Amino acid sequence: MPEIITDDGVHLNYRIDDLRDPWAGEPPVTVLLHHGFAKNLEWWTPCVAAIARHYRVVRYDARGCGKSSIPADKDSWSLGRLVKDAVTVMDALEIEKVHMVTFESGGVVGLSLAANHPSRVESLAMFNTPNGKWMSAGGMHRWFNCGFENEAEAIKALGFENWIAKTLPIHVDLTADPALIEWVKRKVASTPVEVAKAWFRVMEKTNISDLPGRVTVPTLMVAGGDHTFGCEPPLLDEVRRLIPKAREVVYVPGVASSVQLMAPDACTTALLSFLDSLPATPRESRQRVSA
Repeated sequence: MPEIITDDGVHLNYRIDDLRDPWAGEPPVTVLLHHGFAKNLEWWTPCVAAIARHYRVVRYDARGCGKSSIPADKDSWSLGRLVKDAVTVMDALEIEKVHMVTFESGGVVGLSLAANHPSRVESLAMFNTPNGKWMSAGGMHRWFNCGFENEAEAIKALGFENWIAKTLPIHVDLTADPALIEWVKRKVASTPVEVAKAWFRVMEKTNISDLPGRVTVPTLMVAGGDHTFGCEPPLLDEVRRLIPKAREVVYVPGVASSVQLMAPDACTTALLSFLDSLPATPRESRQRVSA
């Protein structure tokens, strides 16, 4: 299991997929995939083959998620720390620049990376990342609180697995293949409770209102057309207008949550079309990644 160790001792599990022709040489820019709350790198699996046919793809489990280790210091959770982890992955693999591709709350990490490290990001794509106002105004917390004072109280009262069952529609469409629904329930439930609570604390205490306006790279947003958790057209169109180089939002019809799981072909088509539309990027001499 390949891993990268951060400066605070967290082991980040990562994977590299590269299905390009072997004579293609070094790629101009790598695609870096980042997942969202209580997820892991497997959430990208349905999309990887199509992307990796054209780009080298790196994906990793965020700290505490999947096969990555849990920080020993409970205070080592912040948006800045999650962004630093992304930079650490890039530096360890000698990647100069990335197309940063994210979903759900991982989009907040992508926004911050693009805003604060513009020289390391060629473009940004966000799938089902809610409008920050919906999160800060309590929309996210009202859903996750399940009628209790906060998420922690809901988890304590209901138990983690029951809490997941009650909040399942935000993780996956209930009209999905039953096997997919069970897989999502099982995988989300495997997230350590303390990690889930830490992600909530990060989102609660982080003001992201200024981030969209500071993102200067071309940006794509994709969302399920039936999404009702902060990705409705008026909300995402508002975010799009704040990002100078944002494209028109792509809405995938008939899908709500986990758009990259429910409609991987539509998502990869939108992403590859977006990447193909970008100006040619000169090859980066430092971009030497070894699996």
